[in-house]
Amino acid sequence: MVNDLPDYTAWINGNVGIIGTVTITGAVTVTGIVSISGTVTVTGAVTVTGIVSIIGTVTITGAVTVTGSVTVSGTVAISGTVTVSGAVTVTGTVSITGTVTVTGAVTVTGSVTVSGTVAISGTVTISGTVAISGTVTITGSVTISGAVTITSGAVTISTVGATNIVLDLLTQGAYTERRSTLSNDAGSGGTQEQVDVGANYYEGKFFPRGCRGFIHRIFWYAKNDSGSDQTITFGFAVKVGMGELFTVSTVLPNGSTLAWQSITVDKSWNYDSLFIYMKRYIWNTSDGVTPYDRYVTSDGGVTWAPTNHRDYYQVEINAQTVGDVPVSGTVNNIEVPVSSTAELYGNINANIYTETTVMTFNGAGKTEYISLMAAAKTESHNVDWKVYCDGRLVFWWSLVDLNDMGYTASTPAISLTKITTNGICVLHLTLKFGFKYELKVTAKGATTDVQDVYVNGFANVIT
Repeated sequence: MVNDLPDYTAWINGNVGIIGTVTITGAVTVTGIVSISGTVTVTGAVTVTGIVSIIGTVTITGAVTVTGSVTVSGTVAISGTVTVSGAVTVTGTVSITGTVTVTGAVTVTGSVTVSGTVAISGTVTISGTVAISGTVTITGSVTISGAVTITSGAVTISTVGATNIVLDLLTQGAYTERRSTLSNDAGSGGTQEQVDVGANYYEGKFFPRGCRGFIHRIFWYAKNDSGSDQTITFGFAVKVGMGELFTVSTVLPNGSTLAWQSITVDKSWNYDSLFIYMKRYIWNTSDGVTPYDRYVTSDGGVTWAPTNHRDYYQVEINAQTVGDVPVSGTVNNIEVPVSSTAELYGNINANIYTETTVMTFNGAGKTEYISLMAAAKTESHNVDWKVYCDGRLVFWWSLVDLNDMGYTASTPAISLTKITTNGICVLHLTLKFGFKYELKVTAKGATTDVQDVYVNGFANVIT
């Protein structure tokens, strides 16, 4: 039986039972129970204050408001707004393109597709598939035993107090070792570079993510037809402009044909990013294809600049981590691993107006102490001592100047333990000099007399 109702509004205070096909172009208000086993098409608004049970197919293009419970075992297609204050149970298929607001419990064993906004303040239990392209806000508990697909928008998980976020049932890929090669190049071709551009020229490539693991080997695409063997040195840093943590070197024999050359590294790398660079002798290949990733320096790593090139460097990573989850809020700090290192230099000559480097720490870290001594010679007390952190001058005094300012053997951080005119002069610095890539100590004599200086230092450097 087919009932085509005219374009009027219907108010029903009793129960409604529909077995056939109903087409309604006006508004429907029901305060009783609605049971549908046939097909219902409504282009107006539907308001139900009782219980709705649907076994057949319902198509609604208007707004739906239900204050009772809704049970669906058939197919429901709604293009308007749906507001339900009771419980919703779905065993069939529901397709909604509007906004859904549910204040009761939702149980879904079928498929639900929503392209609008869903707000649920009750409990959600899903054993089927849910596909949402809009925004989902849930203030209650959610249990999903099926698949969840989010095609657009963001997923925000927030906690209150000491609530934990637990990810269970890890896939096998999360706990088995992953080995891969980091690369950004064409594999072959490009422009070959064979040049000695000076001791302070470096050329590097930056990998911003996915580098934590065990660096087995690095590769570079090069040849050597220069007529002599070439020593190739690579530096390793956490990021561009940060001090190198270590270097590796190899010899590229004369006559090497254009191919992927390699150096075995076999070192753990505890950082998500990696900057590798070739020092001085540039025997490599590059091109001008995006994305660019080359950085160059001509002052030994003090300043770097990007260029519109990509170098043919590759890094073979073993034991690579699967990935990291960005976290906001309270984060436990883990002490960064460091390695203690000491430097001892003796009998270094510092001449008049000649600033001489007497000690260097490479890497990133902080000093524990630096001990400086000038041997007994004419004007030894006037030797100028300087400390540079990453190219910046942070300390500059002669021992006689420190003595005039009142520094003594018992002065904290800057201890002048011995000062004698033309005699032995000793200074201990326990200042925590911090540096990202290099700490350098220099000395300069005040007269034409050659000064003999001795330096000892101790620092903790990131490994």
